[in-house]
Amino acid sequence: MSDAITHYRQLRELTVDELAYVLLMLDHPISADVLAEMERCVHPVTVDDLVAIAYVLETTPAVMLSHAPIDMPEPDGPLAAGLPNDVDQAELRAGWRGRPRSTARRG
Repeated sequence: MSDAITHYRQLRELTVDELAYVLLMLDHPISADVLAEMERCVHPVTVDDLVAIAYVLETTPAVMLSHAPIDMPEPDGPLAAGLPNDVDQAELRAGWRGRPRSTARRG
């Protein structure tokens, strides 16, 4: 989540202070310090925070949840709890967008 916040914030050319200001104007105050901590994985991101941040960054919570850094190493196990080991990022994103995984066995 931390990389997703940073990525989409920078894509929108917003500083942490500017993002904090817009969130404040939307009655979802998160200080610039807390946002910076979220980007460093020091402060947890609540569902409410995720929804508000995604809205301001003109994306969706699903896209932010399925974001993986370009330099992310291949995981040794599943991408998330409850997912089979063979689900890759592209398939995870497709599932978030409402295209569920085929039930046919992979060969």
